[in-house]
Amino acid sequence: MDDADCDLITRFLRLNSDEFGNVFICSPKQTTSRTHFSCLPFEVVLNILKWIVSNELDLRSLEQFGSVCRGFYIASRDQELWRLSCYKTWDSHSSAALIANYGNNWRHMFVERVRPNFNGAYISRTTYIRQGEASFQDVHYRPCYLVEYYRYIRFFPNGHVLMLTTADDPHQSLPSLRHRKPKNSNVLSGHYRINGQTISIVIKRDYISDGSQTARKYKHKNRDQSVSTQTFNISLDVKTVRNRRNHQLLWSHYSVHYRKPNGQEMVTDFDLTANKFPSFWFSRVKSYVTTADHKLA
Repeated sequence: MDDADCDLITRFLRLNSDEFGNVFICSPKQTTSRTHFSCLPFEVVLNILKWIVSNELDLRSLEQFGSVCRGFYIASRDQELWRLSCYKTWDSHSSAALIANYGNNWRHMFVERVRPNFNGAYISRTTYIRQGEASFQDVHYRPCYLVEYYRYIRFFPNGHVLMLTTADDPHQSLPSLRHRKPKNSNVLSGHYRINGQTISIVIKRDYISDGSQTARKYKHKNRDQSVSTQTFNISLDVKTVRNRRNHQLLWSHYSVHYRKPNGQEMVTDFDLTANKFPSFWFSRVKSYVTTADHKLA
């Protein structure tokens, strides 16, 4: 824990303690016959905060809660909340091994250590000029087309990731990335791993050899049909831009591994030029954290 934060918590604890040394969250400004929030035991308040953070790790709402008053600030800095958040972001073994490097402060680790942001999506916009075919009426005229499409990536705690490539703008596309099990068949699902400053993503897609859609449809078809597999291997470097932590993702590797039903394999490595593979920028999406299915545990 940094000295400023530690001194502030110590001061707030002293101000929010009664003559017997008991810490209270807050006190009612006016006398009321109803049960006030300050009557809740501290353990109950922490349980409420676990629902606020939830399994989606909405730590932004926790920070907003902590800005209300001294008692809420103390509760929002509870180390158990931040320890569980670190365990969901990275594995418990590596987190426990590295906590000493962050002054044994779990919040400091969560803020400082490289990770993806969970309360939104990373968006990359690609545009290029494509030459059209010459007109049969005028062979000297060749139209030009401006092609535009987007790549979206959303990370979840515990290593789950969604990816979508589409010509639809963010307003149309971001709702399809809200849930871990998307209804849109164009959304690809996979897993990721954090290794230092780099996030490695692996996404597999199965499809019928006749060109029929993805694995989701394949599950409802005959198992003896020929199935091909595509494996997307992506590595992205995480960058902090203008004090916005983990705000940008830069391409460092992208390859697609094809496996045909006859066992034949082919690997395509892409040349990551800036115009074809621009960086991803994070955008917060409020609807992603409006509800909680499970509390932080």
